Amino acid sequence: MGRSIPEDTLVTESPPTSQLEGATSVPSPGHGKTPGWPGSAGAAVSPRKNAPAVTVNFAAFLAVVVANWRATRWTPGIAAALSGCAIFLVLAAFETYTGGTSFLGPGVSLEPIGVLAAVWGLGFLVAERGLASERRLVAVSHELETARRIQRSILPTEAPRVPGATVAARLLPMTEVAGDFYDFLVADDAVGILVADVSGHGVPAAIVASMVKIALASEGECLLDPGLLLTRLNRALSGKFDIAYITAVYACVDLRERKLIYSSAGHPSPLV
Repeated sequence: MGRSIPEDTLVTESPPTSQLEGATSVPSPGHGKTPGWPGSAGAAVSPRKNAPAVTVNFAAFLAVVVANWRATRWTPGIAAALSGCAIFLVLAAFETYTGGTSFLGPGVSLEPIGVLAAVWGLGFLVAERGLASERRLVAVSHELETARRIQRSILPTEAPRVPGATVAARLLPMTEVAGDFYDFLVADDAVGILVADVSGHGVPAAIVASMVKIALASEGECLLDPGLLLTRLNRALSGKFDIAYITAVYACVDLRERKLIYSSAGHPSPLV
């Protein structure tokens, strides 16, 4: 017995299998190709479309070179870097304006050659700058060593030998060159000891310390009067430099009277 089908039911019929045999499909345009990628049939891009960008970059490169032609010190590294970038821009412009045609043969791109030239030029510049920095560091180290030897030369080579007393001194600067300084004034029955510290570190402080030694050498007549000696040192050095200040303490050991007298000029009090 048959059954009825509601009127609102959709009935579809599939074509017989025999009707599909031998049929051919027609591919749609761009089928099997990734649209939007340069080089595909669906999105072919002409190399000449990049011509404005290449032109702007080349013009900017020339403008920078011309603007800094006289102001720049043209070292071999800078010349190599500019040459490499120029080769890259020239080859890029050539391929852009000729539509990708290469004089080396079909399918041979000039872009890797340009990139290699640019990388070589920049690498040469980096190597030159690195060697220059290394040379400067060596020169600075040599100058610091020379300054350290000079500073040692202004210090007493040995402690004074006086009857009835033993004098010892040792200097351990925080850096290779510093502003720490000490010196002695010796008489028959007395010895004066000066300890000074110049603010800061390095070569400037060492130069000021050498000025203190010169000023002290002319004040031997005040050996027994620490206050007067520091006052005269202050007068001699005041206003001579603005890069640092000096603190000092001077002590006089009177061997005949067996007493110690000292005076301080902004320096920490000595341990007695």
